[in-house]
Amino acid sequence: TLPSENTPVAAGVSIAANPVFTDFFNQNIAYKTAMRDREALEAILRDAESRGGRISIQALKALPVVTQSNTGLQNEIAELETRQAQLRRLLMSYTDSYPPVQRLRSEIEELETKTIPALARLSLEQLRQQEQELKRRIDGASEELRRIPQRTIEEARRAREVEVASKVYMDLRNRAVAARLAEMSALPDVSVLDSAVAPSRPSSDSAPAIFFIALFASLVVALGLVATLDRLDPRFRYPEQATRELGLDIVGAVPTMTNPRSTAARLQEASQLIESFRSLALTLRSAFEGTGPVQLTVSSPGPGDGKSFISANLASALADSGYRTVLVDGDVRRGALHNVFGPMDQEPGLLDYLAGEASLESVVRATAHGNLFLVPCGRRRRHGPELLSGDSMVRLVRELRSQFDAIIVDSAPLGAGIDPYALGVATGAMLIVLRTGETDRKLAQAKLEILDRMPVRILGTVLNDIGENPQFRYYYYLEGYGTVEAAAEPAGRLGPGAPAGAGS
Repeated sequence: TLPSENTPVAAGVSIAANPVFTDFFNQNIAYKTAMRDREALEAILRDAESRGGRISIQALKALPVVTQSNTGLQNEIAELETRQAQLRRLLMSYTDSYPPVQRLRSEIEELETKTIPALARLSLEQLRQQEQELKRRIDGASEELRRIPQRTIEEARRAREVEVASKVYMDLRNRAVAARLAEMSALPDVSVLDSAVAPSRPSSDSAPAIFFIALFASLVVALGLVATLDRLDPRFRYPEQATRELGLDIVGAVPTMTNPRSTAARLQEASQLIESFRSLALTLRSAFEGTGPVQLTVSSPGPGDGKSFISANLASALADSGYRTVLVDGDVRRGALHNVFGPMDQEPGLLDYLAGEASLESVVRATAHGNLFLVPCGRRRRHGPELLSGDSMVRLVRELRSQFDAIIVDSAPLGAGIDPYALGVATGAMLIVLRTGETDRKLAQAKLEILDRMPVRILGTVLNDIGENPQFRYYYYLEGYGTVEAAAEPAGRLGPGAPAGAGS
């Protein structure tokens, strides 16, 4: 009943009809397959030991029996390939010092040296057990089955090898296709059409845009800085600060004397200055129309505002307009009007009269101007402020009212003491001088609050030394309309050779 080598039977067809014979062949094939897989896996593990424990994943994937029988090994190999693909993508954009790159390298190292080798050894142990079991079954088979022609066994073995090789080929081909797809998805869709060369001109010039942006930013910063400095500046700068912040009416504005070299320019400046005092005198005359002679005290918040200059030139303008005018130097601390209209002795003067040491006729001095008279400050005394606030000062103003059409009293600054307040109460009216760029607005506001509680009529303010600032352009007079007489008047009567706004 056993086939022989000369039996005309188609190999693998008639013999395979016997189930016992078929089972023997299958066991033999399985035994040889398990033996080859075991040997291949042992070779892979030996190679891994020679490489520091890093196992070859491609060699493992070439053993389908190993990967198919160990699901955990299949999952770990897939996980390793995923981590390697992620690492390749990160290395295209980042260096090895990037934390995610370092983390992926550590995970790949763990899989290649520990996890996968451990699972491969487990598969090797399973193959050894399977090989021993198959060998035991083959050895225990009947003697007749052992006498099966060698040719048939070899045919079946080779058919098995063909089947295994076919499966390996299909698996490798599928993996190659997947690898190409992964490479195409990982790399950017960029193709080099031309080699890189240095351009002869820039594709876009951002210099003009940067220039205009820098210019605009500088302008914004400059405007912001100017606005901040202007808000923080305590000095008087604009006419609105006098009207809105201090609540004063502007009754006149005096331009700045720059003393230019050109004769025509000097005449124009002199004309502007004279016209400003003519306008101021007319405004003050209108303020006292119908109430008696013009009598007022001229003061300022602090020193250097030009109150003495305003007093002297206002008195001159009133005298020019036909008013019999007396100018009283009420600045008993630092008064020097006797030098302006001099040479003239300081004594006797105002304090000497108030102390009862001189008569009114002796202290009223005539000047070079026919309608202008001066009362100097007199000998300085420690109790001079008390004399100004006494009844003698009120009597002096009353006596001067009967002799003069205008009484102008120059006083010390409001911040110097009680002198200007006493003189303001004696005359009943006060004119405040504010100098552009010099007067402290906070000081002026504090002193004006004190004046509001006294019986003093504040006539307004004179803006001194307004310069050529655009905010004061409407306070200037038209050029070319100055009179010849006005332009030819000597500047000596305007002060002691000092420009407008100079002096205290």
